[in-house]
Amino acid sequence: MLTLYPPYKVNEGKYVDACMLFNYFNNDYLFGGRLAVGDDGTIRHSQIIDVSDTEPSKNLIKNMLGNAIELFKQYGETIALVALTKKSYEAIREEMEKREEIERGRNGDDQEEG
Repeated sequence: MLTLYPPYKVNEGKYVDACMLFNYFNNDYLFGGRLAVGDDGTIRHSQIIDVSDTEPSKNLIKNMLGNAIELFKQYGETIALVALTKKSYEAIREEMEKREEIERGRNGDDQEEG
């Protein structure tokens, strides 16, 4: 198992929002692991691969670590918003969907020009 932790925890009163956002990431994005919050507010991204009776390659470990780093690189700010501010899950999702719509529009414009 490989686990990565950000340097902060979910504030008290924000667990439900964090769980909802993390479930959204786990279900709708492919980062090869699971984002979760513990009872004490600890945030972690874990990947579990059964390597019983085998020696995992350096590339496997590097790829697992790379996936977790990429999640925090792309969505660390969003994770911090839900964990550390009063912003609700719903408001964060709305902002994410607006950004994604803008990106789709840009990509569509680029494709039409090409």
